[in-house]
Amino acid sequence: MLKLIFHIILLVPLFLTAQVNIINVSLIDTSLHIAYIGIENTIELTGLKTARDSIFFTTTNGTITGLGKNQYVLKPFKMGECIVSFQTKKQRLATKTFRADTLGEMTVRLAGVRHSYDTGTRVTYATVQQIVNSPFLVIEIPGTFYKHKCQVTSFVLSMDGAGFEEASVQEEIRGYIIPERIVNIIKRLRKGDFMALDNIYGVCADGRRRKLKPIMIVIK
Repeated sequence: MLKLIFHIILLVPLFLTAQVNIINVSLIDTSLHIAYIGIENTIELTGLKTARDSIFFTTTNGTITGLGKNQYVLKPFKMGECIVSFQTKKQRLATKTFRADTLGEMTVRLAGVRHSYDTGTRVTYATVQQIVNSPFLVIEIPGTFYKHKCQVTSFVLSMDGAGFEEASVQEEIRGYIIPERIVNIIKRLRKGDFMALDNIYGVCADGRRRKLKPIMIVIK
């Protein structure tokens, strides 16, 4: 009987450790082993069933700091391997190897219009109906899995063209939605007229203000 109890005691730490996992909750798919450089990756330690002694954590690439409630901020410094480890004074809880990578370029577009850039330019072609159906801006990071939570905070919208019935329009807009009075002007655009979106600024979850590249939309 004593021998059986001894074996159970040895197996319990292994059983508890096997349930503990490390995930990056900043990703769209948390099963991926990716951490991005230059941002705050929120790392979560899951599967802890019981109270623990103080948890110690380390990384081989960058910095990691505690947020509380089993969440941590991981900031890799360089591309390549990034090993994150968690342990108490008595046992190792979990270790995971992330692939540290760079984010793609942050871009902005009108919600109802997909980019179709000409070679070497940032020109998109769209119908008036596509624009007025969803008259607001969205930020994207193509080719990445990061939940960026970025939103446009201001931009300048200009309209002009040979077929434009009035003087060129230039309007500074706060927020990410085109006001209804400007949408009513957009409805009067004709084929070949254009809209330019410039001085576009956005804010992301980390609080940093970013300037985004301008785009031009030609009416087709």
